[in-house]
Amino acid sequence: MRFEKIKSMDHHFWGDIAAWYITYIAGIRINEELDDIYRVDVSPYFVKQLDQAEARHEMPYGTVVSSWQRLNEKEISLFVSLPEGAHGQLKLHDGWKCDDTKLCGGKKFLVTRD
Repeated sequence: MRFEKIKSMDHHFWGDIAAWYITYIAGIRINEELDDIYRVDVSPYFVKQLDQAEARHEMPYGTVVSSWQRLNEKEISLFVSLPEGAHGQLKLHDGWKCDDTKLCGGKKFLVTRD
């Protein structure tokens, strides 16, 4: 069996990987309830094997950015930027917590774990 070099980086397979990364690792969730096009929640998974992650999503009214960096086992620095008019919540998993969970504009968060 002979393997050919991949000729197209537009294959749907690459789109699936990008969508998974944006939705789960970076946590960008656009209008999940299908009721508010300006609603953007961020719910990242801080995978142990990664020390940092960043993703962007272009929307008709601007760019959403979610970027996180592991500071140590119990602290993560998270930056979220939403376009003007967008709003949402920071939703954390697996025992991670943050004092402020309201999203709007550009914000830096310190996410901690006990």
